[in-house]
Amino acid sequence: MWDVYRSGHKVLVPVIRLQSLLECIPRDRFPFIDFFLCDAQGSDLDVMKSLGPEIKRFRRIEMEVQVNKFAYYQSDNSKTNAIKYMNSMGFEVVSANCNGVDAATHARDPTICEEENVVFQPKR
Repeated sequence: MWDVYRSGHKVLVPVIRLQSLLECIPRDRFPFIDFFLCDAQGSDLDVMKSLGPEIKRFRRIEMEVQVNKFAYYQSDNSKTNAIKYMNSMGFEVVSANCNGVDAATHARDPTICEEENVVFQPKR
């Protein structure tokens, strides 16, 4: 099997902004979107920001955020920044769960958690 990573071969992949994609979905047929899950390897907050005003169409958004100072990725994808941005867009936190660590272990050692899945919904 050919290993693209070792060959040094580059592949250009066309991309589209999520906002542009959502603008193609007719609002009269689909005025809202029930759920959106984002796990963009440290770029989740950037994805949320790229939604622009289309973010208002979501009833629930789950995103992965960094919760400790030893982040996997070099980005501003911290829980604090995510909550601040989502609040500014009219969303509030519904739940937050440590990614990959059971609740009992996390309760004993809160520093063990590196990432959390945070769920947001529009403020009531």
